[in-house]
Amino acid sequence: MGHTLGLIGASFYLRTSPYNRWFVAHTLAAKIPAPYLASYLADRFGRRVALFTGSVFCIVGAIVNTFATGVGMLIGGRVILGIGTGMQATIAAPMVQELCHPVSYYSRQLQVAS
Repeated sequence: MGHTLGLIGASFYLRTSPYNRWFVAHTLAAKIPAPYLASYLADRFGRRVALFTGSVFCIVGAIVNTFATGVGMLIGGRVILGIGTGMQATIAAPMVQELCHPVSYYSRQLQVAS
């Protein structure tokens, strides 16, 4: 995270601006409501749909970050990316446990998914 922030900061002058803290904080703050959305989608439509939705959020966030023309757009992309990664972190562990048989393979598969 720190190395990436340095590279992005050089492009958008984030190193010396007050946006430096907001850039990181919005990604982490977006992960707070994500488990609630992921659990609702998993209960309603299944874990695969919830994981797919989280992946779509990540892809959209990455595209917004790629084509960001300003700091506001960059922070918005990071919020979308934070929602996606929060949803994936919520759904991945139970889904891996559900798909891995026998149980002895579970810890190895969970390390791969993390």
